[in-house]
Amino acid sequence: MVRLRNLTLWMAVFAVVCIGRVPLAAQDQDKEKSAVEALVRDYEHACEQYDFARANSLLAPHARWIEDSYPEVAQFNGTGWSKHWEEMKAAKLRMNYQVRDLDVRIRGEVAWATLALDTVVTADNPAALALNDNLREWRGTFVESYVLEKTDQGWKVALGHTSLLPKAKK
Repeated sequence: MVRLRNLTLWMAVFAVVCIGRVPLAAQDQDKEKSAVEALVRDYEHACEQYDFARANSLLAPHARWIEDSYPEVAQFNGTGWSKHWEEMKAAKLRMNYQVRDLDVRIRGEVAWATLALDTVVTADNPAALALNDNLREWRGTFVESYVLEKTDQGWKVALGHTSLLPKAKK
């Protein structure tokens, strides 16, 4: 009888611990998803504002980016794919981003995020117009995907990919 009571007590403790852990795990997952979403939005905002130091701080040291290219070093350093960003900043080309359809998935220490980025690029000087195909305003939507890794400093972008959606047919 004593063994049965002990077994029942241990089963009750086990059930409370396991059942009590389920909501906590969901809360932890929601917290991690929010952290990833905030980092992706912060990265997009840093790019929109040409804040290269901030954007670089959100990258893993080995991060790569794919934008009309093979994977290249993701860091903004004035070479490779980031040279065009330096030129846009110097020409004062203005960008306005609207992030939508942001979806985050997490498995352990790795997260995937996808989003649509509605973009308006405005040129109001000769240098900016030259970089913007002589258009005062250009509109397009990019689809972006991120792979992030969890580090001691929090989530960091390890890989990014950007594709420009074709214009909708009328």
